[in-house]
This record gives sequence, C-alpha cells and structure tokens, in this order.
Amino acid sequence: PITHKAMLKALAAVTAPSNPRCITIDGGNCYVRTAPSKTTGKIIGVAKEGEKFAYGGQTSENGWHLIDYKNQNGWVSGVYGKLSES
Repeated sequence: PITHKAMLKALAAVTAPSNPRCITIDGGNCYVRTAPSKTTGKIIGVAKEGEKFAYGGQTSENGWHLIDYKNQNGWVSGVYGKLSES
C-alpha cells in the first residue's frame, strides 16, 4: 500500500495538467460517492464514460477526485476520472 500510494503521487505529478478544470470520465461508468473511498463513501450517482465534471480542486491521497455532481460535492476514483483542462 505504501508503494502504491507513492506511485500514484508520482504519476499524478507527471501527468496532471498545469491548470486542471474538469474531470473526464474515461475508464467506464463509475459511482460518484460522498467520500473518496468505495467503503466509506455513500453512492450518490453514476458518472458515465465521456461525461465531464467541474474539478473541485482536490485529489485525495488515494487518487480520488472531488467533482461538482448535481450541485453537490462528489468523489470519483482516479481509475475512472482523469484531470483535464477543458
């Protein structure tokens, strides 16, 4: 787990856009949750592949991204959502 966390952090530093503004869902459909975790975050919806959401400016240590989902805060896994500039 420690190595995985370090790898995610290093990868994000290399591939993250300089001014991310949105999260694009490109890994398939995924749940949007109330917290950055599949075990503690309640499901509040489904983000579909190809959809874009406003980036909330925060990425958790485990790689989940904060998004604006239907006028509320939601989290999507970095496996499915990617930072982009538009």
